[in-house]
Amino acid sequence: MKRKINRVGQNTLTVSLPTKWVKKIGLKQGDELELTEEGSNLIIGSSIKPQKFKINIDLSDSGTMLNRVIAAIYKAGFAQASVYYKTPKELDIIQSTVYRSCHVWEIMNVKKNNVEIHSISELNPDRFNQILRKLTYAVSTISKETIEAIENNDYEQLSNIILKDRIVDRHSDYCRRIINRGFELEYKRYGPLYVISEQMEVAADVFKIINKDIIDNKSKLSKDLMKLLKEIDILIDKLNDMIFDFDINKIRVLGMREVKIRKLIDKICAKENKNVKILAYLINLFETIFEMKSAVITLHIDDEKQVN
Repeated sequence: MKRKINRVGQNTLTVSLPTKWVKKIGLKQGDELELTEEGSNLIIGSSIKPQKFKINIDLSDSGTMLNRVIAAIYKAGFAQASVYYKTPKELDIIQSTVYRSCHVWEIMNVKKNNVEIHSISELNPDRFNQILRKLTYAVSTISKETIEAIENNDYEQLSNIILKDRIVDRHSDYCRRIINRGFELEYKRYGPLYVISEQMEVAADVFKIINKDIIDNKSKLSKDLMKLLKEIDILIDKLNDMIFDFDINKIRVLGMREVKIRKLIDKICAKENKNVKILAYLINLFETIFEMKSAVITLHIDDEKQVN
């Protein structure tokens, strides 16, 4: 949202506060606000706890966890990071992680064993819903395109789908950084939003693993496994619908689909012996998608339209 700057007297500039936000927080004349200055940004809140601005961390010898720690620092909301490393390979991982999924970070200086990373801008919280929709849509698209590619034995398309995981990473990291930075959003609870953002990325990762296994082993999935994959695809659509258009009656429909999928899994487990690994990942994918229902319900359960 935008606000015009007004002049009061000769030396004082003022900005009006949004009425909706004032009512939501319960502010009244005479109350104090917390102003937090971060670079060119001024964060206004009634009870904002100033966050640590910079982190100094030694990540040398972090092995396979190096990229995950870099991403975690970004998602945690830090504006600056001074990262220590040992080898050129570690430097390459740090740089590729920053430029792959850290939207507002830029590497400002690279020394012999140290990388200086700064935020060059701030994420716009007004775009949160838009990016969350892009995130859930990306996972749904990956699911549908995976089914199509498997049915057509199109291994090249499966390879292309794997690359879309990067899009999911960027959108998911955006959402989690916004939440951890403490920006004001239009939701009552931020915890469930974090779970949804994180689990969507996990779901995309499972699709990536399944697709890579099919490519590497030229696997042919049975009719039952394809049926399970298609049922999971429907489950993804049902869950996404609940995220953005919640209705208490949709919970029952989701539960009925859960029962159907679990029965199908029991049936497949009793006879599948060829693609056991893929079956295990599909079960993991189902659990990942379905268990987001708790976060979605918690997010919306006392929305005004749900309460009599």
